[in-house]
Amino acid sequence: MSKVIEAIYDGRVLVPLQPLDLQAGDRVRISVKSSLSTPRPRQARRRKVLEEMWHHFEQTPPSGGPLSEQSISRESIYGERA
Repeated sequence: MSKVIEAIYDGRVLVPLQPLDLQAGDRVRISVKSSLSTPRPRQARRRKVLEEMWHHFEQTPPSGGPLSEQSISRESIYGERA
């Protein structure tokens, strides 16, 4: 039998998130792959900083007001082309 399951490591053992069709004492081979759904502390800090920055940008209007259509036109950015 080969089956992919998810489990949580409680500090001592892996605890399956669903029942397994095994008897006590059965031997198994385990390949461990960390789940992306559990961010590591560094990733969690980065995510928090990004969320705070995004919130700041949403709450703080840009200085100088919104850009006009003319100021973002191709000619204004790249100059007149002959």
